Amino acid sequence: MEHIKKYWYIAVSVAILLSIQVIVLLNSNDSSSQHDDWANESSFLVDEGNTFERNNEVPKEEQTIMIDIKGEVHMPGVYEVEDGSRLKDVVVLAGGFTEFADQNQVNLAQKVFDEMVIYIGKEGEGHLVTMSIGHINNNKQLNVNNATVEELDALPGIGPAKAEAIIQYRKEQGFFRSIEEIQEVPGIGEKLLENLRQYITIQ
Repeated sequence: MEHIKKYWYIAVSVAILLSIQVIVLLNSNDSSSQHDDWANESSFLVDEGNTFERNNEVPKEEQTIMIDIKGEVHMPGVYEVEDGSRLKDVVVLAGGFTEFADQNQVNLAQKVFDEMVIYIGKEGEGHLVTMSIGHINNNKQLNVNNATVEELDALPGIGPAKAEAIIQYRKEQGFFRSIEEIQEVPGIGEKLLENLRQYITIQ
């Protein structure tokens, strides 16, 4: 009888231990499942937030500028191009260079900007500036730091020779830093400068 009781106690103990292990295992799986659910939910929230940000990004507006190209191109005129375009893009729109264009004097990689005036000169035309920016401000004054030979030639008292001299001086010395500095150009004295003041600017 004692022998049977001993085996019975052992069987009960084993059953209790197995029950405890099963309960621990079930609790462990449940906790892991809850953790996975939380992780999945967090991932969803993060992804949903990123999607919201992506969907609410403000698209950048493409800005365009207007360029006036003249001279030795097949179709001179005013063209609308994207901001940041290069001179080569404008030349392409204008139908390309004519057979007379002095392409060696043109920097096709230069960026263009709004209201820019581009003049493409002929080969052997007799001046160094074949691509320039000629602006006239609101006071109808010509910017001598960017003007072409043709624009300078149109000023009172400035003929082709003095226009060439201004371009040559600008090439060698850089932009004029004051109106008075124009007197450094051969052929332009104080009297001529006084007559020009109302027509020119350096800005």
